Amino acid sequence: MAAARRNAPPSDVNVTYERLPIRCGKRQCRCNTSDQSSWHGPYWYAFWNDPKTGRKRSFYIGKHFRAPHAPPRPRGFGERRQPPDEEARARRKAPPSPPPRHGSKLEAAAELLGLASNASQADAKKTWKRLAVENHPDRFTGRERAQREERAKQINAAWDIYRKYRGWT
Repeated sequence: MAAARRNAPPSDVNVTYERLPIRCGKRQCRCNTSDQSSWHGPYWYAFWNDPKTGRKRSFYIGKHFRAPHAPPRPRGFGERRQPPDEEARARRKAPPSPPPRHGSKLEAAAELLGLASNASQADAKKTWKRLAVENHPDRFTGRERAQREERAKQINAAWDIYRKYRGWT
């Protein structure tokens, strides 16, 4: 005979099963909000009244569980809505949109950074970092510091424009 799991419901009580979202309680976790859609789960729990104390007890069962005599699960937390077949087919068949043509803004930003308008993300980022370090105002004093501060602002603004138009985050 196998040993009973600790805190598992006794076999002679009425047990109900529920799927619940939970908050883990870790300080930096995304689940520390009042919005239940960002909580973990849903997980299955068993609930019963303890015959000795009369208190409500619970037991974690797991994420994948089919409760005995459970009604079909309602649509809700943790389940993705399936799009109708027509929408899904249309999305699959739609050709990818061409990259937007931005003309002078993208070209001006690329020129200021000294990049081609089709440079790779890694090369562009490396170039921007190099320019940012070379023109950082903390490396200079006096009048040259003010000039470098203005140049650093221009470089960062050009980098933001370049990233935006290339679709990088």
